[in-house]
Amino acid sequence: MNPIKNPHGRTLLTALAVLHLGIAAIAACGDSGNTTTGSGGSGASTSAGGAGTGGNGYNVDADNDGFTIGNGDCDDNDPNVYPGADEVCADGIDNNCNGNADDSEKDEDGDGFGPCQGDCDDTDADVNPAQTEIDGDGVDNNCDGIIDGDFDGDGYSVADGDCDDTDADIHPGAEELCFDGIDNDCNGFMDAAEPDGDGDGIGPCAGDCDDTNATVNPNAPEIDGDGLDNDCDNLVDLDIDGDGFTTTNGDCNDADPTINPSVWEVCSDNIDNDCDGQIDTDCLTACDIAALL
Repeated sequence: MNPIKNPHGRTLLTALAVLHLGIAAIAACGDSGNTTTGSGGSGASTSAGGAGTGGNGYNVDADNDGFTIGNGDCDDNDPNVYPGADEVCADGIDNNCNGNADDSEKDEDGDGFGPCQGDCDDTDADVNPAQTEIDGDGVDNNCDGIIDGDFDGDGYSVADGDCDDTDADIHPGAEELCFDGIDNDCNGFMDAAEPDGDGDGIGPCAGDCDDTNATVNPNAPEIDGDGLDNDCDNLVDLDIDGDGFTTTNGDCNDADPTINPSVWEVCSDNIDNDCDGQIDTDCLTACDIAALL
C-alpha cells in the first residue's frame, strides 16, 4: 500500500501511529479513576499513582484496610496496621502507625504512663496506675478496672449504691439489723423506719418475721397446721399443750401434753398415746407375759 501524504509531507500511517501512542499514554497515565491491565496479561490492577506491576504501590491499598502508603499506612501488607488502629502492647509492632511501638508508645498526657504501661486514659494526667482511687467521682482513677473502688471488698462501690464503702457489712441487699442505728441495706431507711413491705402495718424492725406476707406479723393469730409462724413467736404452728410438739411435728393431740411422739403407749386406755397411728398395739397381755417366762 502506498502511504498517502498530506500537504505537510507526513504520511497517513505516521499519523495513525502517533494517534495510537497517544491513546496508550492516556490509558496508562490518565486521571486517577482509570485502570488498565498490566503487561503480559497478568490482570494486575493499576491506578494513576504508578501502581501495578511496574509501579511503586504508593496509592494502592494492598491489604484493604482503607489506608495506603500514601496516606500513612506503615505496613500495607497487614490489615491490622494503619493510622488510628488500636495499639497492641508487647507485639513489637507499631499498630497505629504513629512511629512508636509497644513500650515506646507516647505518653500523651505527660503523667509518665502510656497505654502500654497501663494508662487507661492517656488524655487525663490524673488517671494512671499510680493514682489513688477517688471514691464517688465516677472515674477509674488508678486504672484497676473498677470505677470508684470497692474499698471494703463487699462487691459494691459507691457507684453501685454502697452507702458505706468502708464497712463490708453495709451494702445494697445486706440484712437490715434492727436498732443499730445503721442503714445496713443502703435503702435509705434504718431500723424501725424500714418500709413495711407487705402493707400489714408492721415492718421487719417492728417484729414482722415475713414482710412479704401480710398474714404473718406479731398481731396475726397462729394457724395450726399450715407450716407457718403466723404470729412471729419463733414457733411454727401451735404447741397448745406445751409438750414441745405441734401438729406439724407429730403431736396427734395438741390439747393433751401426755400425748405426743415421745411418750410410752398406755395400755388399755384406747388412746394412741405415742402418736404412731396405732392404739394399744404395743401392749402385752397377761398371757403374753406368761408365755415369755
